[in-house]
Amino acid sequence: FTSELSAVARTFADFPNVTVAAINAFEYPDVTEPYTRHGMPSFVFFPQADPFFGFKPQPIVYADMRTAAAMVRFINRKCRLREPLAGGSGLAAESLPGEEDRDAPAWIFEPATSV
Repeated sequence: FTSELSAVARTFADFPNVTVAAINAFEYPDVTEPYTRHGMPSFVFFPQADPFFGFKPQPIVYADMRTAAAMVRFINRKCRLREPLAGGSGLAAESLPGEEDRDAPAWIFEPATSV
C-alpha cells in the first residue's frame, strides 16, 4: 500500500491544495480511531472547507480498489482535476470502469453496536 500511496502523492505533488499523507495508526490511535473501525489501511479524503461560508464537509472514507490509479481517479473526481497517474503505467486515472465512486456510507463513522 505504501508504494501505491507514494504514486498518488507524486501525482499531486504540484497541487498546493492536495496533500497526501500517511499516519501510523498504532502511534496515533486517537487521531485515526474514527476512520479505522472497519479495517486498515484506510484512505480518508478530507474536503477543503469553504472559506466564505465556513462550511466544513464531512471526511469521506475511500472504499474502492487500493491501487494508485483508482485513488488518483477518486481524488480527481473530488477535486475536479484531470491528472494522469504519475510514474507511467499509461493508464489514465479517469479510464477505470465505473460511473460513480464507491464512497463509504455515513454509517461507517457510527460506533458498532453489539447484537
